Amino acid sequence: MVGDILAVKLSNGNIFEIYREEYPESPRKWDNLGTMVCWNKKYNFGDKHDFKSPEEFLSWWREFGKDGVILSLYMYEHSAITIKTAEFDDTWFSGQIGYIYATGDTIKKNMKYRDRRLSAMEKIGITPEMKEKVKQILIDEVSVYNEYISGNVYGYCIRTDDGTLIDSCSGYYGSIEENGILDVLSAEDARQVCLRYSKYPV
Repeated sequence: MVGDILAVKLSNGNIFEIYREEYPESPRKWDNLGTMVCWNKKYNFGDKHDFKSPEEFLSWWREFGKDGVILSLYMYEHSAITIKTAEFDDTWFSGQIGYIYATGDTIKKNMKYRDRRLSAMEKIGITPEMKEKVKQILIDEVSVYNEYISGNVYGYCIRTDDGTLIDSCSGYYGSIEENGILDVLSAEDARQVCLRYSKYPV
């Protein structure tokens, strides 16, 4: 289902319709590298887990988190909700809600780093450079999840002037200027859609 629709006539006469998805898929259902554990009385954020408290989780992490990467999760709530891996300046409306992490075993399994000079069964250790790459992946996962909980997920339809559907696609997370939804258009048509959207956002 969709909400409001912004329709823009393209240079070839077709109509480009862009809309905000009402029931988008949660990115936490995807094949993620990180696991997101949260504790919040109002919202059920992140991945399903059995840790009763942050303290219980951190105790587990100290035992099983060797060579892993862990980042804190913070939420800001004031008329809207935003989450990220860095603290917010406004401590009154924000606070830590959990963590996102990848254990060393998960990193080795998913990143599949191998030293070609070693036998196929010998895995290279997790280097600081690898951990930085993993850290950025986790930050990106949180960023996409933030777009999801903020409602910034879009879809489009392209129709002829008489309403016949030509093409459609959904699942674009983030701002329309950056999420790739306008890649199907010419540069000039994309510019016109952005100008129209800036005046009449959906």
